[in-house]
Amino acid sequence: MPRPLKVLLVEDNPADTELALRELRRAGFEPEWRRVDTEAAFLEHLHDGLDLILSDYQMPQFSGLRALELLKQSRLEVPFILVSGTIGEETAVAAMKQGAADYLLKDRLARLGPAVSQALESSRLHAEHRNLEEQFRQAQKMEAIGTLAGGIAHDFNNILCAIVGYTELGQLIVKEPPKAREYFGAILQATRRATDLVRQILTFSRQQPQERLPIQLQPVMIETLKLLRATIPSTIEFDTSLATDAPTVLADATQIHQILMNLGTNAWYAMQDRTGWLQMKLEKHVVDETYAATHPRLRPGIYARMAVSDTGCGMDQATLQRIFEPFFTTKPPGEGTGLGLAVVHGIMNDHDGAVTVHSQPGTGTIFHLYFPAHAGEATAATVEQGPVPRGHGERVLFVDDEEVLVHLGRNALAELGYEVEVAMEPAAALAMVQADPLRFALVLTDQTMPGMTGFDLANQLLQIRPELPIILMTGYSASLTSAQVKAAGICQLLRKPTTLHSLGTAVHAALSPKPIHG
Repeated sequence: MPRPLKVLLVEDNPADTELALRELRRAGFEPEWRRVDTEAAFLEHLHDGLDLILSDYQMPQFSGLRALELLKQSRLEVPFILVSGTIGEETAVAAMKQGAADYLLKDRLARLGPAVSQALESSRLHAEHRNLEEQFRQAQKMEAIGTLAGGIAHDFNNILCAIVGYTELGQLIVKEPPKAREYFGAILQATRRATDLVRQILTFSRQQPQERLPIQLQPVMIETLKLLRATIPSTIEFDTSLATDAPTVLADATQIHQILMNLGTNAWYAMQDRTGWLQMKLEKHVVDETYAATHPRLRPGIYARMAVSDTGCGMDQATLQRIFEPFFTTKPPGEGTGLGLAVVHGIMNDHDGAVTVHSQPGTGTIFHLYFPAHAGEATAATVEQGPVPRGHGERVLFVDDEEVLVHLGRNALAELGYEVEVAMEPAAALAMVQADPLRFALVLTDQTMPGMTGFDLANQLLQIRPELPIILMTGYSASLTSAQVKAAGICQLLRKPTTLHSLGTAVHAALSPKPIHG
C-alpha cells in the first residue's frame, strides 16, 4: 500500500518535478505535493504538516540554500533534501552542515526513494529523542515544583496558623459591634480557602499523601463549583445536576477536587473568547456487562458517575487519542504543561475507576468519570460545632521554633483552661521532661524544627515516660501519616493551620482516660 507523503517541491522546472515524483512513487510513496519556485511562495506553503522538502539547488528567483535557511528560521522540523545537476562536493557538505538531510544529483535520482526513507526515519528518531528530552525537563520541573510546594506549604501554613489563631482570640475578646465579628468571620473564611489552595498545590505536585475515605461526592462538587464560579468569567454559564442518591465512594476528596478543577479550567479554555455552558452532573449509574466488556477498567456494577461537559471547540479523533499522554497539550507554548488530563487519568486509576471522553470539533466535549460504589458509610465532613472542650488547669508543654506560634500557643491553650510552659528548641523541651518526667500532662510539638524533628523528639520523650500523651503538629509532611504517628505511640497528628476548636478537641482527647480492653 503506497505511503502518503506531503512534500513541498522547490523547483522551477516542471519536467524535473515529474521525474522526482515518478521516483517517489516507484519507491512506494503516494506524494501529495505542491511546487514553488519563489521565496514568497515557499513561505506561504511552509507549515508543520509537511513530511518533506525537496529542493533544487539553483533557480532564477530562488535557491535551495536560501530555502534551507528559511526553514531553519521557521524552527519547523521538516527533512530537507537538496537536488542539483551541478552541485559540488564543498557546496553539498556546506548544505549538510546547515541541516540538509541529504543531497542528490539529478542524474542519479534512482537514489531518491532510499534517501527519502532514511531522512524520514532520521526525522522520526530525532523527534522521539527531542520528546524524551522535553519529558525529562518537564519531570525535573515537576520535581522542583514538588520541593517548592513542600516549602511553601510548611511556611504558608505556619502563617495561616497565626492568622487563624489570633483572629479567633480576637473574636473571644471583641463581642461588639456585630460588624467586627462579621469581619473576623470573613478572615477565617479566607484562611480556609487559602488552606485548600495549599492542599491543591501539594496534590498537583504529588506531595500530598493519598487518604481515601468513604465519602459522598456531592459536597465535594458543590465546593469545587464555588471555586470555579469565582475563577471563570460570567460569559460562561453553569448548569449543575447533582443527584442525592449517588452512592458512597472510597475516595480522596482533595484529589476529586483536583480532577474537577482540571476539567473545569480545560472546559473554560475550550470556550475562551465566546459564550458557553459548563455542565457538571452527578448520578447513580449501572454499568452492565456489555459496556464493561468494551471498557477494561470497568466491571459490571453500581457506580457514582460524574460528568463534566462544555460547549467549546471540541477535539478531533487524533487529539482524543493522545489527550491523556503526559506532556501532550494543544495549547500554545507557555500556556499548558500537558499534565492536567494525565493527572486526571492517574487519579482515576488510583481510585479503581475510569474516565471516558467524547468530543467532536465544533460540538464540545464531555468527560464521564466512574467511581465504584462503596458499601461503607460515608465519612461525614469535619464540622466544628458545639462548645470547645476546655481544660482544668493541666500543665502542658508547647514546643515550636517560631516565636509568633509559641506566643499564640501559650495564649490559645491558656484561654482553653490549661497551664502552659513553652520551649523554642527540642533540646530544651527534652531537658525539661528529663528534669521532671511527671511535670507535664501533655506535650504539643511542631514537626519541623532545627536540630531535631518533632517525631524524633516524641520518640525520645516516650523513652523517658512511655505513657506521656504527645500531639505532633505539622504545616507539611510528605511522609508522615496518622497511622505512622499512632504506631509510634503519639496520640495524634494535628495539621496546621489549627483552630481553637481543633486544638481544644485534640488536647481533650489526648488527656481523656483510654478505655481498657481485655
